[in-house]
Amino acid sequence: MPNLLLEIYNEEIPAGYINSISGGLYISLDTKIKWAGLGQIDIDSFSTPRRFNFFVEGISDRAEDKFEEIFGPPEKAAFKDGKPTKAAEGFARKNGKSVDDIEIRDTDKGRYCFLKVEEKGRTAKEILAEIIPQAIAEVGAPKSMTWIPGNKFAWPRPIRHILALLDDEVIEFDFHGIPVGRITRGHPFHGRREIEIEKADIDKFKEELEKEYVILDSEERKKKIKGELERVFKKEGIVFDENKLGTLLDEVTNLVEWPEVVVGEFDEEFLELPKEIVQAAMMEHQRYFPVEKEDGTLINKFVTVSNRPQLKDETVERNAYYLQTIGVGNERVIRARLADAKFFYDEDRGKKLEDYVPELAGMVYHAKLGSNLDKVNRLVELCGKIGPMLGYDKNHTELAERAAFLCRADLVTQMVGEFPSLQGVIGSIYAKEIAKEEEPEVRWAIKRYHNYNVHHYAPGFSGVVANILSTADRLDTLVAFFAIGEEPKGNQDPYALRRAVLGLLDSLENKNVEPAKLLVEATGALINSVEFRPDEVIQNVLRFMRDRLYVKYTSQVYLPDHVRSVLERGMKYPLNRIRPKLKALRNLYKKNKSDWFDLVKSVQRCRPGKIAKDLEEKGLDVNASPDPGKFKPEDDEEGKYEHKLYRLFKEVEKRFIELTDNREYVEAGNYFLEKMKDPINEFYDKVFVNVENPELRLNRVRLTGAIYELFAENFADMAEIAGPEKTSEQ
Repeated sequence: MPNLLLEIYNEEIPAGYINSISGGLYISLDTKIKWAGLGQIDIDSFSTPRRFNFFVEGISDRAEDKFEEIFGPPEKAAFKDGKPTKAAEGFARKNGKSVDDIEIRDTDKGRYCFLKVEEKGRTAKEILAEIIPQAIAEVGAPKSMTWIPGNKFAWPRPIRHILALLDDEVIEFDFHGIPVGRITRGHPFHGRREIEIEKADIDKFKEELEKEYVILDSEERKKKIKGELERVFKKEGIVFDENKLGTLLDEVTNLVEWPEVVVGEFDEEFLELPKEIVQAAMMEHQRYFPVEKEDGTLINKFVTVSNRPQLKDETVERNAYYLQTIGVGNERVIRARLADAKFFYDEDRGKKLEDYVPELAGMVYHAKLGSNLDKVNRLVELCGKIGPMLGYDKNHTELAERAAFLCRADLVTQMVGEFPSLQGVIGSIYAKEIAKEEEPEVRWAIKRYHNYNVHHYAPGFSGVVANILSTADRLDTLVAFFAIGEEPKGNQDPYALRRAVLGLLDSLENKNVEPAKLLVEATGALINSVEFRPDEVIQNVLRFMRDRLYVKYTSQVYLPDHVRSVLERGMKYPLNRIRPKLKALRNLYKKNKSDWFDLVKSVQRCRPGKIAKDLEEKGLDVNASPDPGKFKPEDDEEGKYEHKLYRLFKEVEKRFIELTDNREYVEAGNYFLEKMKDPINEFYDKVFVNVENPELRLNRVRLTGAIYELFAENFADMAEIAGPEKTSEQ
């Protein structure tokens, strides 16, 4: 079986794009080659800033021949008096056959025409010549560019040539005039401009590139960088901790084709700056690795990774000189960066954090939602209202109002203007250093406000203030953007509302407060800023929340119909009831299937149906309480069962609500089944609900409807539960 070696060589691509592009090409190639019938292949992918490489093994020489039977017109339309009609001729011509090839077969619908069509399998080379351009064209990036005059094809950076070999043969195809052949290139500055590859052999291909200062495998480059970092840290008596670097190591790996580590220093005076500022200047602006001790303090050294290899034809001293020169240049750069940071830091601290708040009036939050100051004012109002609703005391609520007032103040500081990633972090630092009266809980809430990946809770902090503020922010964000018609559509979610609602649901899952009440407060805070219909927005947000909860719980251990049954009425109540209800339904279902379906059937029999709908259409209130005085007398055969069911319902109602209020849902389900199963069945066996007497019919509908609503409102809407023939385990 032949092997495929593919390389897309382009100008240097941003490091953040490389993994997504490589992954997209991998999936596209894998899918297309398999669908084309070229076998169960294995693909290895490699990438550097300038190239995407794929080595594919197990490709069949050619696709298998395909045989297809095509269903045609009925015999009576295709042949008349034994002669073919135009329908038969057209059917044959369309499929490249003659009328003589048509077969007549008996089917369930009668006698019909069939044709056997054979499609000869094409060679792998022919198929790959079509697949490769398609795969490249399908893959996108956040930002792409065009560079070919008169051509709209876009790629993150210009593609200079494509290497495509099937064993030792070039796969020839036209792709926007870009050269396709067997040529690759080495390191952009120190390797050969053109390297001719004879055969699709990944090991030899790697060897050829390494001779020209390109390490193709990103894992090998990462290992080399990590080893050098460990050596540098060890020299300083520090244990290297990769976890402190976040994604920086992966990013730097994608910045170079041949990494060489260079150590530099900076003035110790810059260590007086907050650690977060020094790290941001190094890691985000320059992609340097700060050198940090085990106790979290920095030393005045950094490590950078150069794409300048130590050349084989240069002396050790000369190579060392080159690296030293690179180090000195980087020291000048970081010195300027840190000097700027120190200047901004000193300038910002000339006034208190709260003095920046009025300046937010000049910073637009959203064209339809006003300024950032408007946002802050809404958050302050909302924190004051929802704090007690979430179960927190006056002190925590007032601290949350203060945190809300200050949470966006750092957006207008010079430091955040230079280092946007430090939003919240700078606010918390300034709240401590230039506003020492701010409570630690307030400072923590400010820090976490812009950094949702930071947990509410941390050593020394209760997290209550941060929880109130983040809940208020998410409520305001959801209501505000729904109010102006910017809710998510399809895969478009420019304001991250799905993330906001998931965070809100997580924070409310253990709170004893109805989400609708919180949304009422959020719409109240917004009502003076935007024209909208509060009730409509609240319902839309609740539906959005419900959809997210459905996805969340069905992806766990709960059956979809169980989740639907709880959520159907569950959004009216505190969300801390949802999971206990789902667990109870699962418990009842698992413990005894027979009892479970008896319970489902008993409740479902009471569900208002067509009779109730007809009564509603006549303007009658079917949801009113049943009147025992309007049943038939107890000495009547039907009246006996009406009164019996009513009395039992009133008895069960009280106890059932007690159990569900205490979240004893399993006990409530068993209690309902034990008490109500037989009386409900007796009622429907002995009593005719749809009687001619309209008053009696209405009262009977109200009785059965009240029983159904008792279960649906307090536990689950059993209309959503599948019967035994439709239920399947997850």
